[in-house]
Amino acid sequence: MSTLLGQLTRQHAVNGLHVHVEVFGDEERVRALRRVRAWLPALLALSANSPFTYGVASGLASWRSVLIRRLPVSWAPPAFCDADDYHRTVDQVVRIGLLPSRGSTSWAVRLSERFDTVEVRVADAQLRVDDALLLAALMRGIVVTEDLPDAAPPAAELDAALWLAARHGMQARLFTPDGGIEDAWAAVRRMLEGIRPALEQLGDAPFVDEHLSRLRTEGTGSQRQLTAHGTGGARALADLYRRL
Repeated sequence: MSTLLGQLTRQHAVNGLHVHVEVFGDEERVRALRRVRAWLPALLALSANSPFTYGVASGLASWRSVLIRRLPVSWAPPAFCDADDYHRTVDQVVRIGLLPSRGSTSWAVRLSERFDTVEVRVADAQLRVDDALLLAALMRGIVVTEDLPDAAPPAAELDAALWLAARHGMQARLFTPDGGIEDAWAAVRRMLEGIRPALEQLGDAPFVDEHLSRLRTEGTGSQRQLTAHGTGGARALADLYRRL
């Protein structure tokens, strides 16, 4: 990777939250990947937690996501038709030298090369354990809800929605699959409605409802960090970390 990326390697320091959800069978995993793909902007907006770079506010809720975007084969994956399409695409980018190995894709959701899992990689590392568990519950709910529609905006609009989620977090306005526009909280409500039966079956619904309500009140990790820094600078930010 160092040889391939050159100076990017030295400038690339990020911390993300990767969630693996077990799914058996490549065809089933690709279908689950498509479902997650449709909700990547909403998941990124909820998980935004990297507002600083080199000690100053970056102006983005998720600076990490913008750094990831510089890597080859990153952000939203294509809407693969089936497992053959997925594997053929990955093999091609390795063959041409865009990646050193199949396990080097930087898509925000991919099939794990080591485990029988769908690996969701869109989220920043979180401030609190509960923040991470909330995201894991939502991601698992999407993966296991087999009848959840996987329709997403066209690729250019999906890419734009991801950038807006990285820029504005939960204040972002996002594209809908039918060409409309909605705010990030409306997207989360739609997602929650679709996966609620799975959340209830898994026993996650009360936890998810409680902590989404908390996020609406307290803000995402990025918002909490910026608020602390705005009130008392680095000292207040350090105090926030200690209290968690």
